[in-house]
Amino acid sequence: MLYSFRFGYSDSLIINALVTLVLGIVVTHCYRLIIKNLSWLDLPLAKLVPG
Repeated sequence: MLYSFRFGYSDSLIINALVTLVLGIVVTHCYRLIIKNLSWLDLPLAKLVPG
């Protein structure tokens, strides 16, 4: 019996936390690729900030 099951953690809580963690990492990497591919780092600040 796992330690977490004795103290009230359910299977769905652990699976949900792992899925959230993995999706967060994947979305962050995709966003980083978009920024690099569209050369957003080279844009002047005036083009990045609306107004």
